[in-house]
Amino acid sequence: MGKRVVLDFDEIPNHGWRVSLEIGNEKEPTEIRVVQELPLNPALLHSLEDWQTIYCALDLPSRIKPKQIYTGSIHRRLDHCRAAATQVSDGLTAWLRSESFSLINERLREVLSLDDEIRVLIRTNRPELQKLPWHQWNFFENYRYAEYALSQPNAERVRSQPSQSEKDAVQVLVILGDSTGIDIESDRQQFEQLRESGAAVTFLPEPTRAKLNASLWQQPWDILCFSGHSKTQGQTGRMFINQTESITVEELRYGLRQAIARGLQLAIFNSCDGLGLAYDLAELHIPQMIVMRAPVPDSVAQMFLRSFLTEYAQGRSLYLAERAAREQLQALEHQFPCASWLPVIFQNAAVMPPTWSDLQGHTGGRMAGQIWDVQPPPVAKPRERSRLTWAAVRRVVVASIIVTSLVVGVRSLGALQPAELHAYDRLMQLRPAEPPDDRILIVTIDEDDRQYQLDRNWTLQGSLADEAWIRLIQTIQPYQPNVLGIGLLRDQVNHPDLIDALESLDDWIAICTISSYDTPSEAFLPGVVINSMNLGFSNLIVDDDIKNTVRRYVISQEGEPKCDTNVSFGALIANLYLSKYEGSDHNGRPVEELKLSYMDYDSGGYQLSRDNQGRQQILLNYRSSNPPTISLRRLLNGSLEEKLSDLVSNRIVLISSGVGEYKFFTPFYDGMKSPLTIQAHAISQLISAAIDKRPLIRWWPVWLETIWIWIWAVIGGLLVLVVRSPQSLIVIFSLVQLALFSCCYMLFCLGWWVPLIPAGLVLGATSLHIVLGHSREMTSH
Repeated sequence: MGKRVVLDFDEIPNHGWRVSLEIGNEKEPTEIRVVQELPLNPALLHSLEDWQTIYCALDLPSRIKPKQIYTGSIHRRLDHCRAAATQVSDGLTAWLRSESFSLINERLREVLSLDDEIRVLIRTNRPELQKLPWHQWNFFENYRYAEYALSQPNAERVRSQPSQSEKDAVQVLVILGDSTGIDIESDRQQFEQLRESGAAVTFLPEPTRAKLNASLWQQPWDILCFSGHSKTQGQTGRMFINQTESITVEELRYGLRQAIARGLQLAIFNSCDGLGLAYDLAELHIPQMIVMRAPVPDSVAQMFLRSFLTEYAQGRSLYLAERAAREQLQALEHQFPCASWLPVIFQNAAVMPPTWSDLQGHTGGRMAGQIWDVQPPPVAKPRERSRLTWAAVRRVVVASIIVTSLVVGVRSLGALQPAELHAYDRLMQLRPAEPPDDRILIVTIDEDDRQYQLDRNWTLQGSLADEAWIRLIQTIQPYQPNVLGIGLLRDQVNHPDLIDALESLDDWIAICTISSYDTPSEAFLPGVVINSMNLGFSNLIVDDDIKNTVRRYVISQEGEPKCDTNVSFGALIANLYLSKYEGSDHNGRPVEELKLSYMDYDSGGYQLSRDNQGRQQILLNYRSSNPPTISLRRLLNGSLEEKLSDLVSNRIVLISSGVGEYKFFTPFYDGMKSPLTIQAHAISQLISAAIDKRPLIRWWPVWLETIWIWIWAVIGGLLVLVVRSPQSLIVIFSLVQLALFSCCYMLFCLGWWVPLIPAGLVLGATSLHIVLGHSREMTSH
């Protein structure tokens, strides 16, 4: 029993070709399947183009009108053509010896016997692969009973209309077209001799279009042959049926379709450049064709037809008859280079090629106009292809919409918030380092500062004595700080000069703390009237995660003031600073006019609830470094006197509340920060946005975030369609995830927090959905 080998070529964009090898017995399912890859080979394709150009320029007496004249002696031109052919042959041999193709070579030689009759189908729709001289592959040198054919990826067997009676004669229709400059009388003689082998031959010499069309409808035909001039324009073939008319397959579509339905098995185009005719006829699912894939010299065409008809009518299989006829053309290659490269079979993969006896209706084979008794070999079941079809794209779109809806729905419930906040922190940490904001100075109070005060017999109230307060104001006031921020609470005044010292300050802000429910609010010096004092609430919002991280900042809140203010401590300080900043176009303008993005229920990765009601919150855009700090004792003991002008003048000076205060984490996780340090970052963010145009952190509306998430879901599905190798899919999927992270990171550096975790989830979920869908399809088939 003969063997069937299929080499299926699928293009991998910008990489090469995925080659699927299938081996099986004729008329039986595939037994072996191997998938490997061949790299891109631009040099081989360039050599092929060079050979085609040189060959066509030889201006040999052929069955096509020459298009250009090649200068130089005929011997030099022939040698040049042979050299170009050698380069193509060597390039093809080297390409098929690629390491990535080695397993296919090994399996072919392990499974196939040298005595097997083998049909090799090169299945591809790429013209550059179809024009390669595949017979130069050393496989065919070793396997003498093997021959190849070209085949399209899509195949369909047309069921023949039942015949009314059996017949012994093979019905042959011979079209003798325009014979200008060539001798097609020889073709007529070959078919005349074929009558001795049981053929009923009908000749149509230079028919009109109407007569040719009528003949196709007249009766069933087994073989159709065209001899004359033809050519391929683009991907369309054209036959010159007489000296004034030419015709395409499309213009004979209905007649040819009828002939195929009534049993036409083989079309022979013994004319030039017939691949275009083959492409068009393949769409009509004709079983077999033999064409010349380049201009064919008249002598070559005559010899091939004579040899093929003789071998085929004597009982050899279609493939071996074609191989024998093709190899006999080598005798003419001293005069016509590469003559044996020209003939090629074009095979419908869903049909078994008939023998001459089958065409006669003998040996239990095909009766005229009937289908085969034995089912042809099954076409390989549909496999996952890198080629994008509308049906596949529709599946991806539907899957992406479903997955996106699920993820967005789960996200709206807050289930993804912890993961998104963790990603937010990571993006914050990876941003380029920024220098500390030197417009802000923090005066810290630690245990050594407390001891410094006690050593001077000052009475501490909290972490700061009244005497230290007075000394502090007297020390920094001459250097004219822009704003003084007092970040501590105090119940009473013990030293009578403290009130006068505070009233001598021009711009200073103290804190109050808004308590929840009915608990009284705490403020700086409650009940004490100080004319120049302003209060701002200092409450921070802590995210309920493992590290109690502060990522948001409240600018103001609506409703009845609970501590004589509705504006935050940091916003008031930023307002004062901006109102006095020289050259600022924000003079006197509130922070609210900086086009801040206030958080709503669903802002970025947050899904806020009741704690958001009435609060105008922004995301804190932390710097990687904290503002400069000095200790209280160094400020009071005079050790910094020479530097105070640079440290204090026109700066925002913040007084820390000191020891024992509760501290928080920031997205940098570089240690816990005091509340005043976080307030300093908020102040820096506001004044930097107004003066330095430093971006604030914003987010997209929900509809735009949903589109962003859906786009990545589509990308995930398309990856599976384009990339079929599991190893390649893993690598490319990782690269796409990296691209997603890079996009989110770059946008974050510009101040936009876009969905990273949801996009990554839909990317993976849609890919998995399409993979599982294809697996189910493969199982069902």
